[in-house]
Amino acid sequence: MTYWRLMVRGLEHYWRTHLGVLLGAAVGAAVIVGALAVGDSIRASLARMAEARLGQVRLALVGNDRFFRDTLASRVSGIEGTSVAAVLQVRGMAARPDGTAFAGQVNVMGVDDVFWSFAPEATIGHLAGDEVIVNERLATQLNIGVGDIILLRVEDPGGLPRDFPLAPLSILTPVLRAKVRAVANDAAFGRFSLRADQVSPYNAFVLRRELQDRLKLKGRANLMLAGNGIDVERANTVLAQSWQLSDAEIELRLLPGGTQYDLSSRRVFIDALTSAAIADAGGRGVLTYFVNELRLGDRAAPYSMVTAIEMGAVPEPIFPADFGDDEIVINRWLADDLHAAEGDRIELSYYVVSPSRQLSEASASFTVRRIVPIEGLAADRDLMPAFPGLTDAEHCREWDPGLPIDLKRVRPEDEQYWGQHRGTPKAFVTLAAGKRLWASRFGDLTAVRFDASDVSREQLEQRLHRLVQPQTIGLAFQDVRAAADRAAGTAVDFGRLFLALSFFLVAASLLLTGLLFVFGVEQRGRQLGVLLAVGWRPSRVKFLLMSEGAVLAIVGSTIGCVGGVLYAKVLLLALSTVWSGAVAHASVTFHVEPATLAIGAASGAVLSVIAMFLTLGRLMRRPAWQLVASGVESRVMLGRQHRCWSAFGAGLFGVTALVMLLVAPPATSRGAAGLFFGVGVMVLVASLCALNAGLSHCS
Repeated sequence: MTYWRLMVRGLEHYWRTHLGVLLGAAVGAAVIVGALAVGDSIRASLARMAEARLGQVRLALVGNDRFFRDTLASRVSGIEGTSVAAVLQVRGMAARPDGTAFAGQVNVMGVDDVFWSFAPEATIGHLAGDEVIVNERLATQLNIGVGDIILLRVEDPGGLPRDFPLAPLSILTPVLRAKVRAVANDAAFGRFSLRADQVSPYNAFVLRRELQDRLKLKGRANLMLAGNGIDVERANTVLAQSWQLSDAEIELRLLPGGTQYDLSSRRVFIDALTSAAIADAGGRGVLTYFVNELRLGDRAAPYSMVTAIEMGAVPEPIFPADFGDDEIVINRWLADDLHAAEGDRIELSYYVVSPSRQLSEASASFTVRRIVPIEGLAADRDLMPAFPGLTDAEHCREWDPGLPIDLKRVRPEDEQYWGQHRGTPKAFVTLAAGKRLWASRFGDLTAVRFDASDVSREQLEQRLHRLVQPQTIGLAFQDVRAAADRAAGTAVDFGRLFLALSFFLVAASLLLTGLLFVFGVEQRGRQLGVLLAVGWRPSRVKFLLMSEGAVLAIVGSTIGCVGGVLYAKVLLLALSTVWSGAVAHASVTFHVEPATLAIGAASGAVLSVIAMFLTLGRLMRRPAWQLVASGVESRVMLGRQHRCWSAFGAGLFGVTALVMLLVAPPATSRGAAGLFFGVGVMVLVASLCALNAGLSHCS
């Protein structure tokens, strides 16, 4: 009988014993394959979500609260010849007309036909002005379908950030009533989002021109999308070539009188990036702020404008040459109102935003250096920027500055001043003092003045265009596709995570495989003794047994692949139901790579063979006569010393667990979880030692 024939006959004859070994190997492989398949499924689901989010979009320029002209997209597209879409995106809310359903945090996007060309598969087509396209999640939330009417209200971006003190209290535009044109699924770009969220957002798409009209942002957008025909470096180069000064939301105008140019921003405050960019343009900064009151003793003038300005910005010499940062110039109206004279100390109180974004009142004192008539610079209404809620108010009682002001404090003389002079500043300080008091993350200037006698408008515009580039104010294309691919590839490896969580299952299956294999070998003690007695070397006998074990491990691991697939589907079902919070309630579909099946099966087979090899070593050290005489029985005799060590270990680990409990920190501390697992391990080891000692005593 040949060696291989003997191996096959052994497999056939002892098939009942081998069945347990085969099942043990199958369980081990199933756990490994299942855990790795979960990782494959989550990675594939993340990639699918990224594809649904971005479609054919590769690059994106996100303006957030910066609104460039929407023609910038066509200018970039015209130079490069690739599709570029301009989008106006704002936050809002949606509701049914009957008020029975509501959705907040809705992404309301003004789009055109170019946007829909980036859809993953299906395209929607042209939108009418009174139509809206909603995605499936929003349609489900509102329980609406094609042809239904929904109400949209969006945040008015205005010129000031929402958390700035002077932002108006009313931040919602009038209701936009629209008919649902279509419900966009993932294939139709309904999931569009630049954020790598696992949950689909609430999306509502309207005609861009309609949304621009509603928000009074004619011709403006704050998001640009580009397709796969251009890389990020080339896109930013083309952006710089297409850039115009108006895209930075700054406006240059000649002031009445024709002696000065005024550079201002639709955002009211010129942010630090733009301010730094134009520092070399030769202009002089202006910062006008709304203060709560100007007080001298028991007399106070409420709610006034105070301007901080560089001394070189004024053609009239209303400031002394040595004007200090702790001094103030006031106009004649304020001096008469407060009964102030030169040398008096005036206290300014005003609102500021703390680092925690809380509104708080601060104050500062200045010495009156000069009192000037309301003429020239002191009568310049253009020093007050276009504060929303203030500029358009005809009367003080109509103010809506976004501050907790008390309109009852407004006196008839204050109303008279507003009627005659509007927001003309009542006081002036140095720009250094103004920046110290009022500069914030929103900006440190409200305007920049240029002397018209020094430069022509064309020269000044060219100079500013050279200095104010998109990259200098934080506008640049980003490769969102590459970022999405990296996010999907570097996400939590759930395959390894579940493999680690299943460690005890794998270890138990391997231990079971080794024990069942050794048990089967012990049943064949007489056969092995005969083989050794007729001249077979122990290594050859061991190789015969390991060959049989390897066949069982390979067959079992192959069967385990099927079980692993079922195990993975059960885990994914749990992730979609009871464990849905672990994946942010995202939809995870089953997917497995062929390499995963191969790796899982091979790992299960190799580990099973190793377990068999380790358990077989001790048995094969017996001589042939003992194997022949032992028959089918094998008894394990533990000595007294072994039993004593087991009892000692049980006591040692048990006492350790007790001590850990006695010195345990509070359950709410950071180390409580680690202590919990530590005590559990000590109790487990102590229990195993005690069980071992008890079994040794019985034997």
